[in-house]
Amino acid sequence: MVIRLDRVRANVAELRRRAGGPERLRPHLKTSKIPEVWALLLEAGLRACKCATTREAAVLLELAGRRSERVDLLVAFAHRGANLARLAALAAAHPGQRLAVLAEEPEQAAAAAAAGLGVFLDLDPGDHRSGVPLADRQRARAVAAAAGPALAGCHFYEGGIRDADPERRRRRAWEGYARLLSTVDELGLGGLEIVTSGTPTFDAALAFPGFAGRRHRVSPGTVILHDLASGELGVAGFQPAATVLSTVISVPTAGRATLDAGAKALDAACGVPNCAVVGRPELEPLAPSEEHLPLRVLAGPPLRHGERLELVPRHVCPTVNLHDRAFLVADGAGRLVPVAARGHEVGPDPLPAR
Repeated sequence: MVIRLDRVRANVAELRRRAGGPERLRPHLKTSKIPEVWALLLEAGLRACKCATTREAAVLLELAGRRSERVDLLVAFAHRGANLARLAALAAAHPGQRLAVLAEEPEQAAAAAAAGLGVFLDLDPGDHRSGVPLADRQRARAVAAAAGPALAGCHFYEGGIRDADPERRRRRAWEGYARLLSTVDELGLGGLEIVTSGTPTFDAALAFPGFAGRRHRVSPGTVILHDLASGELGVAGFQPAATVLSTVISVPTAGRATLDAGAKALDAACGVPNCAVVGRPELEPLAPSEEHLPLRVLAGPPLRHGERLELVPRHVCPTVNLHDRAFLVADGAGRLVPVAARGHEVGPDPLPAR
């Protein structure tokens, strides 16, 4: 995997520009997972972030400690048991940092608050993935009451809105935001931070009039590295910063070739094609197997054994998680670094540093 840091910087700058500064941004770290990339977010003044795993939290807090910087991290996942204990231990080990988790039931909120963590009430926009349904005011009140002074905000992730038409996405998102604000105001939580929106809808959220004057942040992650799927959704102004360098390992016929970048190098759950060949539109990626990616050669000469091709992933987030190391390119030079926040820890016992 190759990461071009100049493009990361450009993507971060574009995100800041569209948000009018860092105050409305809480980017999700699940996409990039690399401390050297996260350092560019910190350099751009982004201190509020979001993540999902305890490993991501540990790596960010370690990075912030080395840089003597304070961060405000929302672990946007309903951790419990050993994982919640791990987050509590991280909070205790980094007392200068802010660390919060999601909660959708009173017992969960009380446990997080007792562990010294902040709590965000998770509200379900209608996807039924996680969170308290907006109509269930009684349950939402119970969660907020159980969190007590630890209640820091509300989380509303409308990730299911993925219409190809940006205008239809905006209309659907705005309808959801109106219901959200009605709920938080009725609950008396309108003064707390409200976190919404991944990459497909963050522009719509930033433009929603109802968020004006409120403590509102969006949490896109994919835009930091960008990918084909985001471009297909019309999320313009960002550059693909992460690619996979592959090698031609087989040329069965003049019109076919196979690369060494199968489902263990590029996310395959996103459909076919799961990538595009940089600068080579005449090469059509087909369905991958675990270690092989076949291509159809639509025009031009046959590919050569050993030829190198660069691939842009359709879905960059799982692709990054498949790689132990990344080759960072900046100012005409490159170096290998660990993808330090990939994978998961096991309970309260951290994995050894990569």
